[in-house]
Amino acid sequence: MYIFKNKKSITITYVVLYVILSLNFRNINNYYFSKLHEYEIVGSKLPILKIEDIEGKVKNVNNCNKILIIDLWSNSCGYCIEAFPEFQKVYNYYKNDKEVEVFSVNVDDSKPNRMMGHKLVKKYGFKNFFASKEILKQLKFNTFPHYMIVSKDGKIKYFGSLNTSRVETYNNIYDLVQNEK
Repeated sequence: MYIFKNKKSITITYVVLYVILSLNFRNINNYYFSKLHEYEIVGSKLPILKIEDIEGKVKNVNNCNKILIIDLWSNSCGYCIEAFPEFQKVYNYYKNDKEVEVFSVNVDDSKPNRMMGHKLVKKYGFKNFFASKEILKQLKFNTFPHYMIVSKDGKIKYFGSLNTSRVETYNNIYDLVQNEK
């Protein structure tokens, strides 16, 4: 049994499929990687994360009844550094929102690397903190960059890539934060 009666209907079908897949490539890609890298921490309570500012002042991350958007990065990650301008846009979007806090965490133990990391982010407006590699065990991940959204009730709602384009409707950072409000 033939589904297509002639070559013209086959061509039209392929063109329609091509257009649908082209327009939804980012969403399909986001869905694929979210399923490939499903993290068991999503839905769980945020563990107490110990972070420090550049002066060494220690802060424990908790949600303080705010939605947290956290960029987890490393100096050795070129993709992390390339994503700073896009993360700055996220920061700019939420900087006056009293319900949302946006900051980055550079995962590095050594003082010289912290200074280099500080130089990389000081031209951006978002706050940058530092954490030891213990955070990798606490959050059960080992690659960079990762972005995390924590709800007001302290649960990790998202852990993955920085999807900010309006054509990215699957796991779009702005949509995920709006769903938490």
